[in-house]
Amino acid sequence: MHEYSIMNGFSLDANFWDHNEHFLLIPEFKKLYKKDRSKDKKNSSKLMWAIALLVHPKSKFSELDTDTRTEIISADYFPNEDWVSENQELIDIFKKYSLTRNQRIAKEWGDKLDERTEFLMRTPYNLDNAEKLDATMARTEKIWNVYQKCLADLQEEESKGRVQGGGIESASEENRI
Repeated sequence: MHEYSIMNGFSLDANFWDHNEHFLLIPEFKKLYKKDRSKDKKNSSKLMWAIALLVHPKSKFSELDTDTRTEIISADYFPNEDWVSENQELIDIFKKYSLTRNQRIAKEWGDKLDERTEFLMRTPYNLDNAEKLDATMARTEKIWNVYQKCLADLQEEESKGRVQGGGIESASEENRI
């Protein structure tokens, strides 16, 4: 069975648009593509790969926290780490059109869990906050369980033959014919 994934065509030298032409149907990406005057649309391709590496669950960096992913991608692609905030609208649109609902939910819960963990790790215990910190840490298990449920739902979705963008595999893709 061949599962389409945006990340299947990833290579530092590959052109995003050649591997994912369907993104040109989305007005915001079509505008980005048309506005790009670089040879072979290399600048916009680079941005799209960076966005895919940042948010797509099939990215090799998907298990890293957002800050670490951003640092790694920035080191290879953009000297300015503000590229994320400068392109937030495109990132949000990419999520909307390239991730299934379960992928989006699992990603958001995972990112929030990372933020929470980072917050807890940076907050030192003291007499003023020990009780609140303990209560916050105790509630982390509930959030972790919700996240695990999201991951289980995502795995179930993938095992049932959902393909990129939320479509259903054809009978031939499922090897039924």
